[in-house]
Amino acid sequence: MEHVIEVSGLTKRYSNNRGIENVSFNVAQGEIYGFFGPNGSGKTTVMKILAGLCKADKGKASLFGFDVATQFEQAMAKVGTLIETADAYEYMSGYQNLALAARFYPSLPRTRINEVLQLVGLAPFAKEKVGHYSLGMKQRLGLASAILSGPELVILDEPTNGLDIEGMIDVRETIVQLSKEQGITFFVSSHLIREMELMCSRIGILYGGKFIKEASVSEILQRPNASLESFFMEQIGLERRNVQYA
Repeated sequence: MEHVIEVSGLTKRYSNNRGIENVSFNVAQGEIYGFFGPNGSGKTTVMKILAGLCKADKGKASLFGFDVATQFEQAMAKVGTLIETADAYEYMSGYQNLALAARFYPSLPRTRINEVLQLVGLAPFAKEKVGHYSLGMKQRLGLASAILSGPELVILDEPTNGLDIEGMIDVRETIVQLSKEQGITFFVSSHLIREMELMCSRIGILYGGKFIKEASVSEILQRPNASLESFFMEQIGLERRNVQYA
């Protein structure tokens, strides 16, 4: 199966000595790949490197076979991203924000804006100023922006942040629908393990800046009394013991 994301030996250290070390994994075309780890484990750092928002000290990250560091435009040509927070002009409406973003895609039909607003549940609020949006609505707008261009890969960092239960379900169902119907690959981080269990095909776990485990969600759930939460805690516990006795 073709790999949309290829990460090999990524290392990035910050001045506080946090970061990531020798992270390697691949994501296949059409997958919904979940990225897990405690706060500060390095998830957002990996996503920022993939999106070209920061540079790795060592290693390589490729999207669609193009090196993000040296072939940035080619690597990002078919990619949509929502990293950390959904930025938007608050004095403009949701529709106007997307229309502004659409200017970067001259061949994009204007009907696409209404289409993505409908997909993320913001159609009734399209003309309302973003400054009046709740945090959850802003996250929905960020997701709409990420999928606006019709990308083949979408990188989402905590996409359900600030959403209520109905909103989380809507976002999850939208991601699953786009993956199944349009073959879009999703690389998603979240702390909401149950949502990820219902959505992801595979998961990778980061701990202390290191990539410690990868597994198929279906295989995890075949074990007696298994859940993604119990598997995650088991792997974190094993890694903590390994570090303690190293």
